[in-house]
Amino acid sequence: MEVRRFPRRPYNHVTGCLLAGSYFITQAIELGEGGMSLHATEVLLKKGDEVVLTFKLPRSNFIVQRAIVVNEREENGSMVYGFSFTEVNFDQKRDIRNFVSTH
Repeated sequence: MEVRRFPRRPYNHVTGCLLAGSYFITQAIELGEGGMSLHATEVLLKKGDEVVLTFKLPRSNFIVQRAIVVNEREENGSMVYGFSFTEVNFDQKRDIRNFVSTH
């Protein structure tokens, strides 16, 4: 079992996901400095897939972040995917950290 390096908090917001030129909108579940998890009903992802996630934090700008699928599980009839962010810039990391610590 993989242990998370950063805490995550509930984040039930719409999130965009770009995979191999196809863009879809889905529902995020959790967010942390190191990654996020989300439901994906329109497309099947697999471990190692690289995506670009787009989401907005309350009282902040949109964040566009590259991520890699690190795990997958079925939950209540839909797939839940865990993503690990890659190359998070300082300002985005700070914004996510502030969100996690205040909510």
